[in-house]
Amino acid sequence: MTQSSSLTRVSHLIAKINQEQDNTVRQRLKEWCKEGKAKSKKGNKRVSLEVQDCFASLLQWIVDLLPQNTKELPMALDATSIGQNFTVLSINVLYRSCGIPVAWKVVKATEKGSWKPYWLELFQSLKNIVPTDWTVIVSADRGLYADWLYLQIVELGWHPTHEN
Repeated sequence: MTQSSSLTRVSHLIAKINQEQDNTVRQRLKEWCKEGKAKSKKGNKRVSLEVQDCFASLLQWIVDLLPQNTKELPMALDATSIGQNFTVLSINVLYRSCGIPVAWKVVKATEKGSWKPYWLELFQSLKNIVPTDWTVIVSADRGLYADWLYLQIVELGWHPTHEN
């Protein structure tokens, strides 16, 4: 809708829809991204948002917006490194040549250990959202292949595949 996810464009769109001032919405969005206890937040009833609590609702929202005759949902797993700082693990709905992230976890790029618990948590957050009569195809590149990952996708009733 905005052709960009920039704070300026998103706040302008929301302000237009809600008939509010751009700067008011922009400030509210900036504060929304801060922790609930941040001293720079205004008001005494501020709380932190646990983003993973929104994943199921986000996927449900996308499913509800798809055309009624839709019975297939293509999804993709991705692990994107941001330099040596972070790696973003994400589950994305593929729609009209775009990947729409519906669940994600940001981990330190240099952190030792397995990504398995993070992926399992992401999948569990999306459990029982897609109608059971739909076909969900989950793609991942070779670097994300693992037997446990394949089994987790199948356990959800989804269909795993991998790209070369």
